[in-house]
Amino acid sequence: MKLYLLLLILLLSWLTSTGQVTVGVDQSIGREQTILRRLKSAKNDKTRIEALMDLTYNYRHNPGSTQLDLPKVLSYANEAIYLCAKNNLPKLHYEAGINKLYILFDEVRIQQMEEMLLQSSDSLKAEIARNISRAYNDNYYEDDRVAKAIQYGEMAKEFSRTMGNKQWFINATNQVAWVYLKSGNIKKAEENFMEVIRVADTVRYKNVAFAYQRLIEINQDKGLLDKAIELGLQGAKYLRATNDPESLVMLSQSLTEIYQNKQNIDQLKKDNLIRKTRLEQANLVTNITIAFVGVLIVLLALLYRQHLSTRRATRIITSKNETLEHLVLEKEWLLKEVHHRVKNNLQTVVSLLESQSVYLS
Repeated sequence: MKLYLLLLILLLSWLTSTGQVTVGVDQSIGREQTILRRLKSAKNDKTRIEALMDLTYNYRHNPGSTQLDLPKVLSYANEAIYLCAKNNLPKLHYEAGINKLYILFDEVRIQQMEEMLLQSSDSLKAEIARNISRAYNDNYYEDDRVAKAIQYGEMAKEFSRTMGNKQWFINATNQVAWVYLKSGNIKKAEENFMEVIRVADTVRYKNVAFAYQRLIEINQDKGLLDKAIELGLQGAKYLRATNDPESLVMLSQSLTEIYQNKQNIDQLKKDNLIRKTRLEQANLVTNITIAFVGVLIVLLALLYRQHLSTRRATRIITSKNETLEHLVLEKEWLLKEVHHRVKNNLQTVVSLLESQSVYLS
């Protein structure tokens, strides 16, 4: 039963969302038809420009909800640009050019964007070059595309500098830095993001928070947490001074994460230091124990050697004593033998003398 209810809910949700999409498409097409009727009934350049601008704007923001094809929309955009230039309407001329630019960007028509760059007025060149750089770089990081992206990004910086527009310059510099970052050239990326910060100074510009955020990430990845925190605090100060609360919230979240990481790293360093100290102490105790055992072994070896020397000396002395005893015994025997023989000889001599005496008598 629960499974059937779940399937029913999912089916109703799908039907509702499909209906909303259909209604949205119908509304967009209906709005487009209304604008086309306005265009046909336009009596002067002003009302025609307004209708043309609305058509290109509607296509740009609702590309999947239109009955117009791209060539037709681009013809409307070109006509709007022409009429704005003809009637000396610089602001509308810029907006008409931007509409065409973003339509080409969304359709990834790089060649047509490059042609537009050659034909456009100076006020549009910086944004066109920047978006060509984006088109070359987005999702494709082959060397030749990266080189093109950097080339057009640098062109956008130069056009912005020539026009004296700091916001365009910041946007272009961020784009160049982003290309370098995505292609792995961290040094160049960092240099360009730092340039954004220097240019912004204390005046509020859009996308400065982007540079701060990326610089924080770069230094965090390099393990330079103190520098990342310093940049985060600097960025927070800038965003507070320029009243940009949304960007400040995002930056504060990054700072909080860095603080937590730093605390974790500091704690790990502290734990490692404690472990290192304990290990050194354990090694010292082990070394002392080994040294003591070594000395003890040496002493035992010396004592054993002394014992062996003593035993050897004792054996030698015993052997000599036995030899002496044997010699003494031999001498005693010899003395007895000599004494016995002398005695016998004396007796013999005495007997001979007695015999001689008797004979003489």
